[in-house]
Amino acid sequence: HFAVVCAAISCPQIISQAYQPSNVNELLNNRTSETINSNKFVSVNENEKRVLVSKIFDWYRSDFEGEDFTIIDYLNNYRAVKIPRHYKLEFMNYDWTLNDLSGYDDRESSLQEYTPSVLFAEGEYELKIFNNLYTQTDYFNSSGDRTPLKSRSTFFTSLISLLYGFSEDLNIGIELWFRAVRNDSKSSSPFSVLRFGSNPAARVAISRIGPKIKFTPFKNTFLSEVTVQSSFLIPTIKDLSGEYAADGSVIKPYLDDDAYIWLTQFFYDRSISKDFSFFGEVDSWFRIDRDLEGRRNSLQLPLKLFLSYYPSDKITVYANHEFAYAFGSGGSSSYYNQAGLGAKYQLIESLELEILYSNFYMGESAGAGQTYNLGFRLVR
Repeated sequence: HFAVVCAAISCPQIISQAYQPSNVNELLNNRTSETINSNKFVSVNENEKRVLVSKIFDWYRSDFEGEDFTIIDYLNNYRAVKIPRHYKLEFMNYDWTLNDLSGYDDRESSLQEYTPSVLFAEGEYELKIFNNLYTQTDYFNSSGDRTPLKSRSTFFTSLISLLYGFSEDLNIGIELWFRAVRNDSKSSSPFSVLRFGSNPAARVAISRIGPKIKFTPFKNTFLSEVTVQSSFLIPTIKDLSGEYAADGSVIKPYLDDDAYIWLTQFFYDRSISKDFSFFGEVDSWFRIDRDLEGRRNSLQLPLKLFLSYYPSDKITVYANHEFAYAFGSGGSSSYYNQAGLGAKYQLIESLELEILYSNFYMGESAGAGQTYNLGFRLVR
């Protein structure tokens, strides 16, 4: 029903790939998942507690329901955001108008459907490169007062992540961090860090690498729409926290915490209306001292909130806010607040560009800087 299709406007999209014995099950599963997660074929109205689905599910009802399961049960096998079983089911009118090339771009798969809480279907994958440049000339002291620094410190981090759909319930992947630092005069440009080590107060390295998994742990509960992603990041070089001479002079500047990082992220998103959606994320950053003595262990708990607006199928504009509180060994603590504005643009069917600016406007024992972000995401 989702692969062998006609040429009408309301038909599922045909793909430019042959169905062969070696890939037929994978492709059929991908086509089913993409169709059922598209608003064009399954549209949920939460305010009216109803779901409008393609007429295909009416014509071939016996293929999608039985004595022990309904059409909504069938949809929920593939839906990233589950539909409550008590919602009223209605069927769309079918547009038999012949499609043409002029309408093809409008029917391309929208990467807006692949929110952070979505698991990729078996055989699908995501390659993501997210570049973050953080720069500061001030910091928040232990009383929360903004205090000027004598110089500018800038960190550049490029997170390279690959996530693969091992099954519809489990994604596995790997993440790598490329990191650079530059300490320079207060009047210097923050983008000087991209010269990658052209002065003694600069440093660059691949700092971490590690495995990651993504899964939905709370199926058939009120938390069934929450997705969990967990990564364990291993330092790849020594002296990440820097090296200093006896007189206190810097031999190697601080690049990152000299620790293992166990990062667990809880994702949740929900549509507010056709043009707006909400996304929430709660993280746990557990830094484990590299020497395993626990002297510098810490736990950071960021809460992130995003409100997204979709002016078109290819453009997303969003505002975000993050609050993070950290606990360190010996009873130390810190916190920060940052807010930002960002946008995403779908360059082609499978490639997305993202830009984001954020500002750290409040905190204690934390930096008072800004970030400039540029990301690319490929989903296939």
